[in-house]
Amino acid sequence: MAEVNRAQINARSAPKELHYIDISSVSPGQVNNITTYVRADAPGRARRIVQHGNVLWSCVRPNRRSHVQVMHHEPCTIASTGFAVITAKKVPFTFLYLATTTDDFVAYPTNNATGAAYPAVTATTFEKAELLVPPALLLMIFGDATTPMAEEIHTLQRKIHNLRHTRDLLLPRLLSGQIEVEAA
Repeated sequence: MAEVNRAQINARSAPKELHYIDISSVSPGQVNNITTYVRADAPGRARRIVQHGNVLWSCVRPNRRSHVQVMHHEPCTIASTGFAVITAKKVPFTFLYLATTTDDFVAYPTNNATGAAYPAVTATTFEKAELLVPPALLLMIFGDATTPMAEEIHTLQRKIHNLRHTRDLLLPRLLSGQIEVEAA
């Protein structure tokens, strides 16, 4: 129903500029920061090509639930090789994301992680994961109902990000007196 790590860049196919998502910039359900690099300055782990609707799941410490569904990314968005990039094939991308973020699913990579100090899984762990899949008609109805919701969530998250950025620019200026507010 999905592919894991379907596409990655190499030295010949690397874009001149890339927008990089690293593991530390992802918290449950959102990307907190994307760093732009020129190819020569990009980290060596910047290899996984990201597409609209992909699910990014951190292979490191899966119990932390560092996952996100990528929506309307910038061109040349690349994720760290520390992620499993999961691409929906036979199910709506919204179904795949919701199915891979349930408590039961999170228990699967958490229980299959190796390493005591730095528990991690591989992409193969995600490839072997089993999910219950409803009949095709029900999947289609689900996708039709949830895709607009995912789009709205994305739009609202971008607005929140822009408002926070604006607040962070204005607040220090207001407090320092650089900007004055007049009473109406």
